[in-house]
Parts: sequence; structure tokens; C-alpha cells
Amino acid sequence: LGVTAVVLLLAGGLKALQAMTLVAAMPVAAIMGVLCIGLWRGMKASVTHARQDLSPATNFWTGQHWRKRLELIVRQPSAGDVKSFLQKTVLPAMRDVAAELQRQGVQVQVHDDSASTEGAEAGTVRLVIPAPQLRDFVYDVRPLARKLPGFMLTEVTDEAANQRRHVEEPVTFFADGREGYDIQYLRHEELIADILRNYERYLSVSADQRAVLLNRAPGHTES
Repeated sequence: LGVTAVVLLLAGGLKALQAMTLVAAMPVAAIMGVLCIGLWRGMKASVTHARQDLSPATNFWTGQHWRKRLELIVRQPSAGDVKSFLQKTVLPAMRDVAAELQRQGVQVQVHDDSASTEGAEAGTVRLVIPAPQLRDFVYDVRPLARKLPGFMLTEVTDEAANQRRHVEEPVTFFADGREGYDIQYLRHEELIADILRNYERYLSVSADQRAVLLNRAPGHTES
């Protein structure tokens, strides 16, 4: 390399040496770029793995009905399974909460669009507690398609299920934009507990003056 540098200096001067250096460095730079991308992806995967919490459904689980729960974990739910879960488990839980709130003088609405296929709220069920000067409390559950990992597709033995590349999950949505979570393992009483837990959080945040900008809803006006 030293001899090459001397020859280039004598033949073309400093510019020739600089050009040779750049050309020689390009493959190394490309390799370093690939290594940096690989390092970034590895670090991102590591952080995601470390921060992955347990499913919110485990917050209420005492170990009862573990066989049924194991069946749900192993079997990938279809759109029909999620629709049935919304209608037979989520909706009754919402109606029980709504009935008790109404008995105590709280205005509440339960919307059932689980059978609908059109519109922004198609396929959803939601419980809404209006607040005249604040953002409404909304506990919304809707089906969300998640792509199946490749290794799971190879393990599916049911031919019909193997044709599916996505799995449906009942996921919560909130009016304040918080990230929702899968609730397919929750039973009736556990769903009620989850609704009340989120409602208590809503009341606490609504009373906090530090969050007043987020508590105010654009569509609501002060009286």
C-alpha cells in the first residue's frame, strides 16, 4: 500500500491518492453500513423483548379454568371467534356495568356494532360515559388482525386454519389515544374489573389539572 501511495503521488499528485482512497474505502463503508443496520435491529429487538410485559389478562387471573385458557392460547382465534366473544362475553359485561352505573345516576351508553360491516365503528362494541366539559370515557373493543409469525404457520395442523395468514384478536381502544391490549382471555367478571379499573383511572386523570389540555375534548364546549 505504501508503494502504491508513492506511485500515485508521483503520477497524479494528491488528487489521485484521494480518489484511490475513496474507491478502496467504498466496500468497507458498505460493509460497515450493513453491520450498523444489523446492530440497530438487534438492539431494537433486545429492547422490545426486555420491555414486553405480561398480557393484561394475567392481572386478574387466579389460575382457575386453566384448561380453557390453555385451549385459547394454543388455538388461534378466527374472526367468528372474536365476534362471538364480543357478543357473548364483552357486551354482557358492558351492559352489567351500564345498568349499575345508571342505577347510581350516571349517564352511560352501550353501543353494539359487532354485527355491522360498514362504517368506522364496524365490528366494535363500546361503553361510553359522556362528560359535558371533558373527554368522554370510552371503553371500546374491536377485532384487530395480527399477522401470524412464519413458525406458527408451519405448526398449524388444521388445513383450513393454515390458509389464514392473520389471527383476529379483540383489542381495547380508548378515546385518549392510549395503546390498547388483547382481552380475549378475560372472563365476564374480569372484564367488569378491567372496565372499572380504566374508569377509575379516567376519573383520576380528569381531576388532575396538569392533564387539563388532554382532558378537554375539542367537540365539547364549556357551559
